[in-house]
Amino acid sequence: MINEFVRDEHKDSWELVEDIPLTAMADSKLEIVMLHKKNELWDGIPGEEMRKRAKKGRVNLGQWDAEFLIAHHKIPESLFRLHFVFPGTLWRNPDGELMVPWLSYGYDFMNMPSQPWDWYLSFDKLDKVWGGDSRFFRLSK
Repeated sequence: MINEFVRDEHKDSWELVEDIPLTAMADSKLEIVMLHKKNELWDGIPGEEMRKRAKKGRVNLGQWDAEFLIAHHKIPESLFRLHFVFPGTLWRNPDGELMVPWLSYGYDFMNMPSQPWDWYLSFDKLDKVWGGDSRFFRLSK
């Protein structure tokens, strides 16, 4: 088992507040789940509510899973319009903001500007309103 994240935010003085262990396996199947209700697609849902729903809906994967899915090319390129949130991991940045990992398709201009387009890991504030393009993965065999 790897004991350090690929994107280890400790290096930038972030504190790991909450984390769940890796659950993805090489033979895991991905089910895409949307946690928004129909009337919330435009307005979005607050971060704490998003995390509550993720736990209840068994889609509370964390950063270990996000990095596994990237490394094993498990997410089809055809899903490029969506963002996948991994609310099982929670970081606190030096400004005191709680941050959640998520995956997007494009290029990581902050960390690897010369890389080709692919899925990359980023972080966003928990206290933001998460829009209707946010999705979650449920793993199954």
